[in-house]
Amino acid sequence: MNQESALAPNAQWVHEKSAEVRIKQINGHKDSVSSCQLINNDQNIFTVSNDNTARIWNFNSGAELNTYKNLHEAIIPKARVSHDNSNWDKTVKCWDMETGQVLWTNSHEHLVTSCSYTNENDKYIVSASDVDHLVKLWDGRSGNLVMSIPNLHQSSITSCGFSPQNDRIVTTSMDKATKFFDITAKKITISLGSHTGVISNFAFTQDERKFVTCSWDRTLQVWDISTGMYRKNGPSTLSKAHEGSISSCVVSQDGLLCASAGYDTKLVLWDLLHYVPKLILRGHSNWLNDVAITKDNKWLVSVGKDRQIREWDITNCENIKLVIEQNKNFGNKLINCSTCNRPFTMAKLEKVGEFKLNCVFCRLQGRIFEAQLQSSSSSNLNYSRMRSSSLHNQSDSYVYPGQK
Repeated sequence: MNQESALAPNAQWVHEKSAEVRIKQINGHKDSVSSCQLINNDQNIFTVSNDNTARIWNFNSGAELNTYKNLHEAIIPKARVSHDNSNWDKTVKCWDMETGQVLWTNSHEHLVTSCSYTNENDKYIVSASDVDHLVKLWDGRSGNLVMSIPNLHQSSITSCGFSPQNDRIVTTSMDKATKFFDITAKKITISLGSHTGVISNFAFTQDERKFVTCSWDRTLQVWDISTGMYRKNGPSTLSKAHEGSISSCVVSQDGLLCASAGYDTKLVLWDLLHYVPKLILRGHSNWLNDVAITKDNKWLVSVGKDRQIREWDITNCENIKLVIEQNKNFGNKLINCSTCNRPFTMAKLEKVGEFKLNCVFCRLQGRIFEAQLQSSSSSNLNYSRMRSSSLHNQSDSYVYPGQK
């Protein structure tokens, strides 16, 4: 990502020269921006606005690449790529982003409050409606209704989506509850209810070990849902940073950071190792509606009621004085990853070995590579054993895996 490329006329740097976090502002929407999403390997930003448009922007220059107009006849509260959006005109529409043509349209009987695609494929779309509190699962390609799921909540559903493995639908609601609905078993498998206010949104770590909810009660809660310990211990609470309702949250790919956006105009970056705020960022002049984080943890993107899209450069946040002092208080020290050279914190009491000199993201990549090697070696070994057994037992009939 070449962040030093020339900016489009609708974009500008708005931070002060001495600022430790650079801020790029992108203008173009004519009304409140309701959601944002990083797409195309973080090269583009997809936004939806109450001006009844969806737009795609170049991350580096801020240039507007495409605009989809007159998508619905009412306010668009949520949209996600792949190419669907929901609306207060009671419809769910799937669009071809290249041509701008509607692929299919379906509807609820009441206002549609949220929608989402399955992760990294277009198999399913989930949508939720107000008044009847109904969730519908659609075939992403044909638009056919797969199932209707009633009675998940007792009040308006604020968000809906899928778990990273796409096997569960997750919903949050104004009834202060979060529900996990297993698509195969067709039943609720997890119910969470610890917030004292409306739950506005949720986010997962990629390995599904941690699940984060944010609320109008000004807190976020982090749940360990992989081991079931949440039943005994409850959630860890992130608090004392927001002064108003929290509208949205997102978790970094490595699971170390969480970002939250609030109606108090604050953008907060949280340390998920110690459950404390790492940075509190200000700059928007009105409510924040959504937030995103790049895969490399270097940039945050925020949108809000002030019609602005803002990119926040958090590349060097570990070198900010307040963060350094906080790390010292937690007994951490700052070192550079031996693989990607990115700074990261580690406990002073940890032994510094070859393994520990890599950041968590590089360690994770290493584990994935090792697992692939082991799987490949195991497959080759099994093949050799099967071939040897076949030769031993069938002296004049050689049958190998894959042969008939």
